[in-house]
Amino acid sequence: MPTITPKVLREACLKNGLFTTPHLNDRMYLHFIGLDQISGLQEFTNLKSLWLENNAIREIENLDHMSLLGHLFLQHNLVCRMDGLANLTSLHTLNLSHNSIAVVTGLSGLSSLHTLNLSHNRLATIQALEQISECKSLCNIDLTNNQLDIGSSQDTEESAETIEILGPELQITVPSKSDDALALLEVFVPLPDLRTLYLKHNPIVSKMERYRKNVIASIKTLVYLDDRPIDEMERASTDAWAEGGICLLYTSDAADEEDSVDLGGRRI
Repeated sequence: MPTITPKVLREACLKNGLFTTPHLNDRMYLHFIGLDQISGLQEFTNLKSLWLENNAIREIENLDHMSLLGHLFLQHNLVCRMDGLANLTSLHTLNLSHNSIAVVTGLSGLSSLHTLNLSHNRLATIQALEQISECKSLCNIDLTNNQLDIGSSQDTEESAETIEILGPELQITVPSKSDDALALLEVFVPLPDLRTLYLKHNPIVSKMERYRKNVIASIKTLVYLDDRPIDEMERASTDAWAEGGICLLYTSDAADEEDSVDLGGRRI
């Protein structure tokens, strides 16, 4: 495996139009070169952005001197643990998608972190996400394509429900809804500025009763959920549903429709 030698760093600087004097650079590109570790960057003390994606890196290490680092891109590597982040207090964006992370750690001291991408990892339980609640600065979180679920795989099979379509000869099996799935939302409720949340392609989503309504009702600051924005009408209808349930929602919809008709029966 290639390592980060002075020659590799010089070639990367020349290739990307950067300074060959390390401390003069505010960004560095070391992606797609097959690295298996982070090393040799001690003289790059003023980096604000570091690209290390698409390598074979297993550990986040040797970055403690980068106090100005704001953007760290480590997607498509072999990272298993979120160590080595404690001193990156200026970190604004952290991309660790497409790795092998099973537990979220190392976020409690990152008071400037706004965007966290942990999609395509091995996160499987609500408990594995608990430290997300401690990072109050988070605005954008992507957890798509993990294995987030409730209970064991055996529990999942036992809780599945078989539905007949056009008779017993055609049946489908769907997961039963569970109140336990709502516990996932407790991870995100403490975040005062959360705006964007991606949870799709996790088993727990299909097991949450009225998934979209419950997420929007629980997280008042949210403006984008999965593939769709949350507009004013959806926010208002969800708040009505949360306050009084389905009956109040239908009453509100009926009142809106009545208000839109004038005395001549025409819609205005």
